[in-house]
Amino acid sequence: MDDDELLDYYFELNQSRKVCRRERLSKRFVEAKLRKFQK
Repeated sequence: MDDDELLDYYFELNQSRKVCRRERLSKRFVEAKLRKFQK
């Protein structure tokens, strides 16, 4: 799964508004990793 697919996946999670706490935590983790790769 590449970064674009991850972003699409999390966009869909947010759109559904059924994101559980664990998914929000993992989303934050992935976003932190993506920021690290972009530097």
